Amino acid sequence: MPEGNGHLLCVPGERLCESNETFIGGEGTYTLNGYIFASVAGKVEQDVRDKITLIKVSRGGETSVMPEVGSIITGRVLSVNQLQANISILAVGENMLHTPFQGTLKKVNVRQHEIDRW
Repeated sequence: MPEGNGHLLCVPGERLCESNETFIGGEGTYTLNGYIFASVAGKVEQDVRDKITLIKVSRGGETSVMPEVGSIITGRVLSVNQLQANISILAVGENMLHTPFQGTLKKVNVRQHEIDRW
């Protein structure tokens, strides 16, 4: 993460970077076992001052990186069995994820009619 220039999107529990003298956690993060993790879903921001980088996560408006009913996701199928497919979610809507997370697509939920809507 420290080498990136732009804003990255993250989900709660995602490891962002190592915590040390030059990288410290700020709002929307927590430190555990020498690493900084996201405590909320949102945009990862870096604030550099006096050779110290503050890592923080801002929720920033209505954009959600957590899939909801009706969300369009981009994923990669990891494995398939008779009941379900396990997928790696790479993007939610137009938001690419810094680190993919796992999802399950069950066979009983795949159909061309009576699609679930909210």
